[in-house]
Amino acid sequence: FFFQAEDGIRDVAVTGVQTCALPISWEAVSLLADRHHLTLYDAAYLDLAIRRDAALATLDIALIAAGRDAAIEVITYP
Repeated sequence: FFFQAEDGIRDVAVTGVQTCALPISWEAVSLLADRHHLTLYDAAYLDLAIRRDAALATLDIALIAAGRDAAIEVITYP
């Protein structure tokens, strides 16, 4: 398992995708989930985008609305 994880991390580095090791506030994520009717999983992505002032790429309708409500850039596929 360790070697698979190591390979995955290496693959992410090659693609240029940035990773983030910011500590997460599950209280803040829970509030976002409640406010926008999101899963905790989706709310965690929203929280990260807000804190990093980063764009959010998604096709999820609720996450698109939450991102726009939070005034962050939302990237969708037409």
